[in-house]
Amino acid sequence: MPGLRPLDLGEILDAAFRVFGRRWRTLVTAALIIAIPLNLASTGLVLAFAPDQFDVESGENPLAALSDPGQGGALAAVMAARVLDVVASALALAACMRIAAGDLAGRDPGPGVAISFALRRLPATVGVVLVVGIGVGIGVVLLIVPGVWLGTVWGLALPALLFERTGVVRSLSRSRDLVRGRFWPVLGLLVLAFLITLFSAGVIGAIASGLVTAAGADVETAGAAGAFVSGVASTAFAVPVAAAMLLLMYVDQRVRREGLSRAAFGGVLGEPSVERPDAGTPAEPQLPGGWQPPTPHR
Repeated sequence: MPGLRPLDLGEILDAAFRVFGRRWRTLVTAALIIAIPLNLASTGLVLAFAPDQFDVESGENPLAALSDPGQGGALAAVMAARVLDVVASALALAACMRIAAGDLAGRDPGPGVAISFALRRLPATVGVVLVVGIGVGIGVVLLIVPGVWLGTVWGLALPALLFERTGVVRSLSRSRDLVRGRFWPVLGLLVLAFLITLFSAGVIGAIASGLVTAAGADVETAGAAGAFVSGVASTAFAVPVAAAMLLLMYVDQRVRREGLSRAAFGGVLGEPSVERPDAGTPAEPQLPGGWQPPTPHR
């Protein structure tokens, strides 16, 4: 984002992929550290207590069977697994946003710093994810349009929560204020982020499931393997790009409304910003022998 000038939707998408290209090692490492153990625990719980949930060949809705008598243990396992999934998503989004924000300031914070940042804000992050998810879900049931509207006006709540250190309710109202007047660009960005996540998870999960089935595993095991690989893949590859897209849209809105500077955003992170040669500022020439002109006395 050269000079933190306002960007159009295509430029934001391009900038997000550039962030991923520069910091992919840190992003993928942090995401895998989070995704592998939590997705393994989530998948293992369901496979142990509710294996029918992974029966991809069944013509019935597997969730409907959880309401049958004697399915209390299976229902509890599925609910616990979904909680782990939410925690994994919240942690990965927060960690990846911290890495993308560090890149914006010209630094690579490393996976340890990013995960520590995400853990400190985990309760509030989970709260925002749950409120937005439940609100959008209810809105979709109510003729779809209210869900789309809520998902868009609350689309920047997570970066506002993480980098302005607000509470859950304040982050939602802050997002609404930032989105005002830019509803359609924010909606377009959210749709793109959703499609990237859906495509990567679905394709990689289907490939993994097919390979396990070809190896002779039963249907439930193949479904579990597909679900695990799909969850890890979407967390490790799609979430970093989606997190960068959301962060850049958040920063773009602050640039438009508040004149946010790169130095000011570096101050939010608690570290000075470093201009990169590719950020629109030419590098200082290196003089022979390291000589620098004397500083004039004032």
